[in-house]
Amino acid sequence: MIDALNASGYTAACPGLSPQGSVWDRACELYAAITGTRVDYGMRHSEKYGHPRYGKDYTGRAAVREWDSKHKINLVGHSLGAPTIAMFVSLLTNGAPEEIEASGDGTVSPLFTGGKGNYVHSVTGIAGAFNGSTLGLWESRLTGALYKVLYPISRGGLRKQLSYLSDGDVAAPDTALYDLYPDRMADINKTLATSPDVYYFAVPCCMTVESKIKGRCVSDRKAADYAFVPTANMLGRPAFSETRGGMLIGKEWLPNDGVVNTISQYGPFTAAKNELNRPPSPDIPTEAVKKGVYNVFEIYRGSHNALVGNNTRPNKNAYPYLLRLIALISSLED
Repeated sequence: MIDALNASGYTAACPGLSPQGSVWDRACELYAAITGTRVDYGMRHSEKYGHPRYGKDYTGRAAVREWDSKHKINLVGHSLGAPTIAMFVSLLTNGAPEEIEASGDGTVSPLFTGGKGNYVHSVTGIAGAFNGSTLGLWESRLTGALYKVLYPISRGGLRKQLSYLSDGDVAAPDTALYDLYPDRMADINKTLATSPDVYYFAVPCCMTVESKIKGRCVSDRKAADYAFVPTANMLGRPAFSETRGGMLIGKEWLPNDGVVNTISQYGPFTAAKNELNRPPSPDIPTEAVKKGVYNVFEIYRGSHNALVGNNTRPNKNAYPYLLRLIALISSLED
């Protein structure tokens, strides 16, 4: 996809970020990859979660030649990449005062000093897990059941290994999976701010339809990717009424793309929305698109990976769709 975009006249890059890293850690990695510097996770953050402050060194390998308010970039994130770039722009805009305070020696990363929200032209989430996914709740339930069955009959090292499942969690804090819990993502979103200088977009995806069994959603044969059918049907069951943190999980959470609930893909619940109710196209009047709010396109009928590849069901419409999206973004004035 990157090669195809570059061949079409755009300048595109795809920095490699940690697939297991938290939203915060991945935002820090993105900054280093763009600027060609060493990853700085922040003194306060790294001490809190017990990992090294510094990571991979991108010196001499900046993904962007020039980057400032006159040379803006467009960010496109899929799945957890969507809240990652939302976090990234929030840090660019407002910084992280706790990191400035902790780094009294003057070594604080420029990412944490704020004042750079106007370095970004747009943020686009494709099948974005902006508010987490109930897939994490299912995983917690399954691991909790596993614990109840195996722990009583286990001995020695196995019992010690199983003990961490006692509360039903399957992920340690400061990891991608942990951040996908709806409660955790709700906490993250409370700390995020949209920049008034940035265009925000959301492309929600869905591969389910209402079931003949009332109150359920099941995979749609016309839109489903076979690899996601089991999880789509699982997420389409009303198995939870609320999260541990008290977030209500109603029927509006049942439609999904096999990985993320569609309701989660419209942008953070805490952010303002502008419903465009149409697919992306350069024909959309520029005055219909607003800055500082999430401009939401109509639901794309397909699986979680429908627009990014790695599908068991090939999608010839993905590249033309993304080209129209990029064309629209490029037509918008700063």
